[in-house]
Amino acid sequence: MVDDEIFAFLLEQVEETKRLHQEAKRKFWAIAGKPREVPSKFPTGLPHPDGSEAVRRAVADESFAMKTHIAAMMRLNRYLLDGTLPDNLPEKLRRPKSTGVSPGNR
Repeated sequence: MVDDEIFAFLLEQVEETKRLHQEAKRKFWAIAGKPREVPSKFPTGLPHPDGSEAVRRAVADESFAMKTHIAAMMRLNRYLLDGTLPDNLPEKLRRPKSTGVSPGNR
């Protein structure tokens, strides 16, 4: 059984990490010179150390954002498939929900 609050929490994480990943990809492509909508920043004549550092940083940021997005999707999938609660679930969502039926009234 899927808890709506837990599902909403996990889905919100997926959406937020997706947004961050897309933003990191746009920045990477703008710097790498293969933009889709953004004008290219390379080659612009930046000195070698500055240019390579900018590309290296953009690659690292995009890679981190992608891994974070994948991890969020995996947490959601694990919860939906086998009920596994993620480690980052807030304590208030970990508490069992009251069913309204006390043990003596079953």
